[in-house]
Amino acid sequence: MDIDTIWYSYCPGPNAVGIAGHLGWLGEEFEPDGITVRTLASASADPREVRDAHQLVPKPELFPNLFRHGGNPPPLVALSRGVDLRIVGLTWTEAARRVLALPDSGIRTPADLRGKRLSLPRRRGMAVDYLRSVTLRTYAGALAAAGLTFDDVELVEVVSEDARARSAAPPRSGPLPYNATLWSAWTNAGAQTDEALALARGEVDAVASEHAQAANLQATLKLHTVFDTRELPEPASRASGDQPLVLTVNGSLLDRRPDIVERWLRRSLEAAEWARENRSEARRFVASDAGLPEDLIDTAYSADVHEQLGIGLDERSIAGLQVQHDHLLANGFLAGDGFEVERFIDRAPLEAAREKLAAPAAA
Repeated sequence: MDIDTIWYSYCPGPNAVGIAGHLGWLGEEFEPDGITVRTLASASADPREVRDAHQLVPKPELFPNLFRHGGNPPPLVALSRGVDLRIVGLTWTEAARRVLALPDSGIRTPADLRGKRLSLPRRRGMAVDYLRSVTLRTYAGALAAAGLTFDDVELVEVVSEDARARSAAPPRSGPLPYNATLWSAWTNAGAQTDEALALARGEVDAVASEHAQAANLQATLKLHTVFDTRELPEPASRASGDQPLVLTVNGSLLDRRPDIVERWLRRSLEAAEWARENRSEARRFVASDAGLPEDLIDTAYSADVHEQLGIGLDERSIAGLQVQHDHLLANGFLAGDGFEVERFIDRAPLEAAREKLAAPAAA
């Protein structure tokens, strides 16, 4: 069957696929083949179906030729439900995941969380409740750092619709470009409105937040950092929702056209190298996708974020992905009894892409 469109999606934040899209390299690569490259954001489908497609469940057949570079809960949940996906790359980008409290709360360290009310989001209508999974993971790290467990705190559920589904953003002028991100800065900034309001009203004592959302919350409410997972020394202990990021492709596309997957990876690897050599421009793309002012990038990620966009299949990232699998399984996010993530990794496209990139240099 001929392929006329390749769809792709990526979580708003630092990643090489997003930068390759911004630079126009993905469209440029496949234009001679008569193949159009488009992000899910530019699709004319129902917004809920588009959002579910980004989360890889429950109808991957709507976008059969789909690359996704983003947080790991959706692909892990999809794999547990039998969706035909292949993992072809992982990216380990350091990012802030914090437990936050109001400055006058008296909560200064993880030990002060004992007996406190911790906000636990629940998003209705989500195929995968990503924020809930990350919040539980962040709290677990904070409590363990103080020798505490969930038995020592009260989890207060904050139930709401997903901000990306309900947000009444200002209307855009004209159609979305083919490389537009799935969510705007408007929706990203409001991703934790309900948790922030619960904190301000005194209904909870602390909230968990990550990278761009954490930076926005802290800048707005001047919140105190009680705990930051970046302080944890072991990489596996820092594994969370998008650490590592997972690059997946539909199994049917990889089986039929491995050459397309190899070319996609090659251009993405080139974009990661471009970011290393073009710090200012790369950070500008990251800020745009994450919905952040550029001077908050270091707060949300790190000063070296432009150097951390490489795509690989290294042991650290695979181990971190397995840690995330185990976390999701223990907290009821996965179907079945779990699996070894290595089963769904296909190394051939990445190896082929690296060989192609090395060939000119060798010559």
